[in-house]
Amino acid sequence: MKNQLLTDPHSPTCSGNAIVFVLIVIGLIAALTMAITRSSQQSSSTTTLQADVAAQSILRQANTLASNVQNLMQRGCSESQISFENLTEAGYINAGAPSNFSCHLFRSEGTGLNWPLFPENMGATTNVWTFSAGNQVFEVGSDCAQPRCNELIVMAEILPAFQAVCEQINFRLGINASPIPSRTSLDTTKFVGSFGSAAPVIGDVGTTTVFAGRNSGCFLNTTTNNYTFYNVLIAR
Repeated sequence: MKNQLLTDPHSPTCSGNAIVFVLIVIGLIAALTMAITRSSQQSSSTTTLQADVAAQSILRQANTLASNVQNLMQRGCSESQISFENLTEAGYINAGAPSNFSCHLFRSEGTGLNWPLFPENMGATTNVWTFSAGNQVFEVGSDCAQPRCNELIVMAEILPAFQAVCEQINFRLGINASPIPSRTSLDTTKFVGSFGSAAPVIGDVGTTTVFAGRNSGCFLNTTTNNYTFYNVLIAR
């Protein structure tokens, strides 16, 4: 009888043990679910934080470029004399720049800047940054269908995987647009002193009207499927 009581599955002791076991399992499942949820939330927050850090870095670099271009002009360099010739990216030799390099952004005789950095692995091109005078921004400077209204801008192509960076750039600039505005590619002809011909306009039609009057912004490039960041260096 004693052995029967010890092994009887219907005994109060066995029933109690079963209940405890079930409660332990339920507790473990709840703890695991909570841990997974917390981990997911932390991962999402980290991604947003990383995107914001990258966005701030890009904006900081762009602002440094703009302020140094203005510095050159205050020294007496004309728009067409500005030179982006450098040791990193070929194709920026400006024959109209002074021979003493005083209007060179990336020479010590000019402003002495180094080629701007870009968040690692986010850029869609080798050296990422492009300086061009083949585009206009609506309501920035003058608006006309002539080269005299072209802005000198710097732009960068951001890979599709880093959409959050483009979103954070616009957020930081106070541009509220969801989804990210889209348009075709800008003119990427490298600036060597000429403001080219009539140019594509940012901010005049479609979803990009949120960029009207904006010196900076980020949009989806429907030609390349990358994200394009632009920043006006000289408004004309």
